[in-house]
Amino acid sequence: IKTKLTETLQKKPIAPGDDVYEAEVKWCDDDDVEHYRDDCIANGYEGCVIRVKTAEYQFGSRPQTMMKAKRCEETECLCLDILVDKITKVIDGKEITYEYAKFKCRNDLNNEVFEVKPTSVYNGITDETMTSDYILGHRNQFIGKLLAIKFYERTDKKIPFNANAYGVRDYESND
Repeated sequence: IKTKLTETLQKKPIAPGDDVYEAEVKWCDDDDVEHYRDDCIANGYEGCVIRVKTAEYQFGSRPQTMMKAKRCEETECLCLDILVDKITKVIDGKEITYEYAKFKCRNDLNNEVFEVKPTSVYNGITDETMTSDYILGHRNQFIGKLLAIKFYERTDKKIPFNANAYGVRDYESND
């Protein structure tokens, strides 16, 4: 059912003294959601949360009836090293340890160093070279190269927050 975009301009705090506000919005399509998100960002917020009006809030999790809408940014950062996170899970009574690759990168705006998670799916396309198994077996294809990174905001130190690497910039290579 398509509805006309409407907004209540009157913001009301969710809790007394709270800096989180609730506004009733109805939208027709993604463009309307992006417009509302941009309005929220212009008013000093990171973005907005879109939810089914009747959905109950759940502490510590976000159900499928709620969606964060933030503006995605992209940049390129130098990969300094490959780090490994080891996670042990119990499956069918057996402990299994998985190794997950992370990139240690230098920020594009200053010399701050931060960690970036790889993502093998970007814009609906799967890239097998961005899986942990591939990265850990081919470290030399990443260290010293610029990684293409997507993120949603920067920290006070201008570091991409919750950054994901989706590829290696190698189009300038003479190899």
